[in-house]
Amino acid sequence: KDDSHASGLVNAGVYVMEPLVLKDIPAGRALSLERTVLPLLLARGERLQSVEVHGHFFDIGTPESYAAFARFTLRPRVQGGMDRGESLNGGTP
Repeated sequence: KDDSHASGLVNAGVYVMEPLVLKDIPAGRALSLERTVLPLLLARGERLQSVEVHGHFFDIGTPESYAAFARFTLRPRVQGGMDRGESLNGGTP
């Protein structure tokens, strides 16, 4: 993987697209928006926007990671977010 353009940011997108864009996505085939659709839009000269949000990032792509996220969001809040040295699953990293 080429990390020469690494920004330290995560694409945890919520995408809002015009229906015309969705028409170009083939039905029934998995694809990566980041590797397929967004580069295509840029090549066509389409305007893309992003918003940088500061805060925690949670990968909820598996039932286990989703459950850990749910536990995190339901626990009593500590001012400033996660305690120093705390990992998502409540243990230490």
